[in-house]
Amino acid sequence: MEVPAVRSRGLTIVETIFSVAILALIIFIVGDAVSHTLRTSSLDLGRASESRGASGLEARLNEEARSATSVFVPALDVLGQDNTSANAHEVDYYRKAPGGTDAFVAYRFDRASGTVTRYDYVFSGKTPQPSDADLMASDIAAFFPQSIAVGASGDIVKAGLVAPVSVYYGSLEHVGGNGVVSLGISTVALPGAPAESDTIHLAAKSTPTDLAELVSGPPPRKGPLVVAFIIVPKLMKGSWHGGGPDSGPGMIHGGSLSGSALFVGGSDNSVNWFDVSSQEPLVESGVYRYTDSNGNKIQLTISCDDGPCPQFPPVPQFIPGAPKGIIFFRTAQ
Repeated sequence: MEVPAVRSRGLTIVETIFSVAILALIIFIVGDAVSHTLRTSSLDLGRASESRGASGLEARLNEEARSATSVFVPALDVLGQDNTSANAHEVDYYRKAPGGTDAFVAYRFDRASGTVTRYDYVFSGKTPQPSDADLMASDIAAFFPQSIAVGASGDIVKAGLVAPVSVYYGSLEHVGGNGVVSLGISTVALPGAPAESDTIHLAAKSTPTDLAELVSGPPPRKGPLVVAFIIVPKLMKGSWHGGGPDSGPGMIHGGSLSGSALFVGGSDNSVNWFDVSSQEPLVESGVYRYTDSNGNKIQLTISCDDGPCPQFPPVPQFIPGAPKGIIFFRTAQ
């Protein structure tokens, strides 16, 4: 018996077009998903790089100051290059090593590479001899340290009462005391991490004499001291601008909060925010107790006018164009 042949049926033009369209749609969906993943990864890498750069560097610089006897800006950097005036690009720390020897640390900014390197060094005569070099941050656009008097930092309430104190450790350059190094840091814009600028104040904290505050005349009677402040967003951009003629201080700039800090137990009418930040890195609404650099037991009460205060580092900030005589803080997040 003869079996009839089976003919294979091909695709019609309509079926072919439909199949190609389905395939093209699948390719488009897969390609868009891959592209989105790559964009997200790029943003995450940018944010992570920025965090490792500026934020990590500032934390390390402040941590170095906690154990330093002196924070200073040398005339020559650790490699023997000019580090004065507009050429300043390095901040150094001095401390006594456990064996009683002098130990120095330098944070040097290289403009060409946009990096900050940490050097350990000692002196051979008058020449620094580096022993270790570790990369601390990259993608840094500016790193500008300046030595200023403590009263010019904005961290001291009634700064006119605070006299400058200098403690010399075998050199006129490695001077300790209550002087401050104001350090401006700017980052390079990266994908997912826009360029940012910040100013931090560095002061030695390892010995009481480093932050001694001298006032003329007998110290005033102990009592409460209220300090008004304004909290602004961490990422607030641009200069400070005024609102309407009847706007209060908390309404001058969008997102700001006004509040007050009540200090009880101080020996005079000045407040050293370095004492607060060294023992309380972050504060919010509540009561805090700490010991200041003069040995006084201080009770600090933080409150905001329109509700709970967000967490913020108790380190006064410089806000371009802001009114004088008002303490400003930035939120932690």
